[in-house]
Amino acid sequence: MAPIMDAKTLRSHLAEEIPNLWAACDAIGSEWTAQVIANLESLSSERTAFPKTFTDPVLGPVELFEWEVAVVDSPLLQRLRGVRQLGMAHAVYTGATHDRLSHTLGVVEVADRMINALLKNAGYHKEYGSDRDPDVPLPDDEDRHTIRLAGLFHDIGHGPFSHASEPLIDRAQADEFARLRTILQQQFVGAGTVKTSEAVAVLLVLSEPLRKIFVHPQFRAPIKHREELPIGITARLLGSWRNLRPGYLAGLISGPIDADKLDYMARDSYFTVCQSDWMSSG
Repeated sequence: MAPIMDAKTLRSHLAEEIPNLWAACDAIGSEWTAQVIANLESLSSERTAFPKTFTDPVLGPVELFEWEVAVVDSPLLQRLRGVRQLGMAHAVYTGATHDRLSHTLGVVEVADRMINALLKNAGYHKEYGSDRDPDVPLPDDEDRHTIRLAGLFHDIGHGPFSHASEPLIDRAQADEFARLRTILQQQFVGAGTVKTSEAVAVLLVLSEPLRKIFVHPQFRAPIKHREELPIGITARLLGSWRNLRPGYLAGLISGPIDADKLDYMARDSYFTVCQSDWMSSG
């Protein structure tokens, strides 16, 4: 088995093993994240701002913390406004014009609600469980905010028309994508099949431009070891239980029933089936 690497070592290893993909994602990351640094530096150094609330048609109020807003207000996330969630489905379902950005914000909110539900359930086990119940570990603030960030970054690797363009992206660097998938599966125990868009998202999260954001003093997410935050986020993107004390959190962003699926099932049905039924009933 390959030795488990820290974030710095893993970056160096990727730069050697997949030089073309690594250089491309580093260049794209630099361009897309320049505004994030500017946003962070505009924040007050004395106090943290009140969370910002967005109104979502599917989930209702969605709250983002100031460091999350700094990321959202940049090309890294704003470009997802131009990436339709369902590719070309709007040619048949004319209401299906919702985009990857609205889905991304939805995933952050759904993941947060899932953590709250797990906390409540774990509390019930601790309070009312029998003597045979295990001592269920509770998620802490670091778990919550790492998972929220993973939700925020989970779709940043998507190209035009969402999954429809993935084969073209993969074909351009097929050998390096194959090596990347092998490395990720070795480094992140429990990771399954890695889609092309997920692989690109991981490279961006692990890149030097994103590292500079995570260690920036105004990026005030309550994470102790900021240098290793890319590892925690990547593990959540891949459904790995690496860097997790409560192992049951591994699948919240990528798993059998995760925040990604729960949001897109509700969101896609809202903008296709539900709207179509309402229009036809008129």
